[in-house]
Amino acid sequence: MNLVVISGNLVADPEKQSGKTGTVYAQFTVAESRKTPAGEKTNFFSCTCFGKTAEFLSEYGRKGGRVWVEGELSQDTWQDQEGKKHSQVKILAMRVEVERRGEKPATQARKKPEPDMFDDLMPF
Repeated sequence: MNLVVISGNLVADPEKQSGKTGTVYAQFTVAESRKTPAGEKTNFFSCTCFGKTAEFLSEYGRKGGRVWVEGELSQDTWQDQEGKKHSQVKILAMRVEVERRGEKPATQARKKPEPDMFDDLMPF
């Protein structure tokens, strides 16, 4: 089973884009903070969502806003022009909730993305 659920604050406004095949997606980063015996610790999670979820998030998600993200972990690997290998783990968001001040969280869920949707996200 590959399932992750996080809540935190958007680091910046979500970046809505269209891939080569016309697939709409949004990339965003969520900051999650918690207290530890050594002090406060903050983790940053790179996330991507597709289709209607991307449209929804780009319309309602704003920098500093609280979000809840449900999805799965995915690892991207690539090699740069100098031959150095890189790797990044990100969350592929299937469901995103946005807290709007004074209102209940708004939700947009999406079916699991098709495998070819990820072709647009390759860095080369």
